Amino acid sequence: MNETMVTMAGWIVGEVTTRRTAEETSWARFRVVVNERRYDSDKSE
Repeated sequence: MNETMVTMAGWIVGEVTTRRTAEETSWARFRVVVNERRYDSDKSE
């Protein structure tokens, strides 16, 4: 089985739902809100 690590930055909104399947696989469902940010190379910001 493969594992994928994901890092997220933001705010969780609403309820987090977790479940386990019959094969003992766990998963979670949630919503994340973020502010879009882009790097401006002209301003170095």
